Amino acid sequence: MTSTRWRNGLGSLLAVVLLGAAAAYVAGHWDELRKLGRLNAGQLAAIYAISLGGTLVSGRMFQCILRGLGTSASFLDMVLLQNAATLAGLVPFKGGAVMRAVYLRRRYGMELPRLGLFLVLFAVLTVAVSSLLAAVAVAFAPQVSAAGKRALVLVLAALFAVTLAVVFLPLPARLVERLGWLRLRQAAELRRELLTRSAHWVQPAALMVVHFLLVALRLAIIYHGLGLAVGTAGALALAALGNAATLLALTPGAMGVRELALGGGAVALGIPMEVGLLVGLVERAINVSWALVAGLPSTYWLLRRSRAGSALPPAGDQQALPTADGQAGPRQRGVDGVEQASRAQDAEQARPEPGDDVAVQREEEGDRSHG
Repeated sequence: MTSTRWRNGLGSLLAVVLLGAAAAYVAGHWDELRKLGRLNAGQLAAIYAISLGGTLVSGRMFQCILRGLGTSASFLDMVLLQNAATLAGLVPFKGGAVMRAVYLRRRYGMELPRLGLFLVLFAVLTVAVSSLLAAVAVAFAPQVSAAGKRALVLVLAALFAVTLAVVFLPLPARLVERLGWLRLRQAAELRRELLTRSAHWVQPAALMVVHFLLVALRLAIIYHGLGLAVGTAGALALAALGNAATLLALTPGAMGVRELALGGGAVALGIPMEVGLLVGLVERAINVSWALVAGLPSTYWLLRRSRAGSALPPAGDQQALPTADGQAGPRQRGVDGVEQASRAQDAEQARPEPGDDVAVQREEEGDRSHG
């Protein structure tokens, strides 16, 4: 626990240092940067609309992942949780991951290590797919210089190879047994499940690709607002590098690391480093403002509903509920399961006891004899 806190604390400190360095570098070149264009109201509206679309896509993706893991969750619940987790991810010590894990455990009874490993595998798969798409686009992009094209294709191909190996390359059974690391064994088992039940994960994987394309579109609009054009290939390459930086999770929300990745990608595209860093900082400001606007009411709503339903069992718990005849009924979840249990209990209470039947029969016989 202490080592985890130290790592999280160092990650937060690294985020402050990297963001400060990026801001200082941009400030040192402000005379050149002030000549660039400015985002107008229409472009800002389009960027925030894309942010909303990304939130909806992420909510649907999490809903599909939970369904594949055997838990039914509402789409609205996942969208609100995505907003709240994004807001909590701005604070140190992995606030977003902790909030998502606690909420899913309390409301849906999720097995947190299993869910976390699944999300990591999907994030790795997203980096693999996005790197492949970006590498192909850059390889055939005429506007990218030969040196920049070689650098980008090399980096993207390396990302594709490494992440693809993580997802599909089988781990030696002897190595897994020898290490005896619980997380490693769980990762191997979940990866086998991911590959053997691939039909269940097609939709969430497709949604991840859609989210990647939305991020690329948002970066393209920011560059266009500054009066620069990166093209489709450049936007895809920058989005892929940003995904890889986010996957590393060296800092909260990849703060500082993502900006450096976008700056380095801009240099490969023939754009000055200060412009790439400025775009990264602008994107960060947009993300933070969206997290505040969407995250605060979502967090309030989730906390209010969580307190109101604190007396209920987790919505994901599967329990064999008794029916009126005393047999185990079908498995239900959440509020449906509670309602079924209540109906079964009412039916059980309304059911007469065996002795009551005899007493009623004797009373009826006595009435007939008196008549």
